[in-house]
Amino acid sequence: MKLSETRAVPLIMKLHTRKPLLWLLAASCVLASGSFLSAAGGDTTRTRVTYEEPDTFTDLRDGDFESQRGRQHTLDELSRHIEKRAASVLPEGYTLSVVVSDIDLAGDYEPWRTKFTNVRIVRDIYPPRISLTYTLRDAEGQVVSEAQRDLKDTAFLQTLTIDRNDTLRFEKALIDAWIRTDIRRAASAS
Repeated sequence: MKLSETRAVPLIMKLHTRKPLLWLLAASCVLASGSFLSAAGGDTTRTRVTYEEPDTFTDLRDGDFESQRGRQHTLDELSRHIEKRAASVLPEGYTLSVVVSDIDLAGDYEPWRTKFTNVRIVRDIYPPRISLTYTLRDAEGQVVSEAQRDLKDTAFLQTLTIDRNDTLRFEKALIDAWIRTDIRRAASAS
């Protein structure tokens, strides 16, 4: 049960004891909202993201020392973001295959800082970088576009991001810009 559904359950129970018609309406709204939210995400199955030797990536650290759990969380979060954004621009039947060969997260840990040893310091000298190769195919399976890209945003601190609490906001903004320029343009040109 989702968090939103658990909050709605007491409301439904109160309505159930008072007015059966309102209870039925509230229950159907909760069920419909779950269906709507899953449908609103788009078809993310048409995008496949793989990581080529992620243990050798430049920087996926989540603290002074890298943890496997932290690395996996970062990779999963970036995969979901690529799939979601690509689904919003891909025409029906198109597929996108992305192979990420390196990631260098924005910011870095500065070992000479004694008070902030486990804090990622984000400065313009530590821009986010992602190296990837992609293949975009149309509905017939023909290659529409394929290329190798080294994504980097040296002005990332001047970019407005919606969620300032998202630790991967700079990398996600980098991915969004790439999808807007390369993927959308290639899909609409074919």
